[in-house]
Amino acid sequence: MAHDLFSSLDSFTTSSADTSALLVRDVAGSYRPAADDEILNAAQCLLASQVRGTNTL
Repeated sequence: MAHDLFSSLDSFTTSSADTSALLVRDVAGSYRPAADDEILNAAQCLLASQVRGTNTL
């Protein structure tokens, strides 16, 4: 199935997630609420890529 802007928007708007939830797109192109560990892992990866040569937290 090809994914374009409109199919992504349809998936996003039909999601039953809480409006304050952070959403991630799965391999099928559907949006779902992110798990706590996914958010923390993504934040750690981002920080690690931006801060080089220092001790990690």
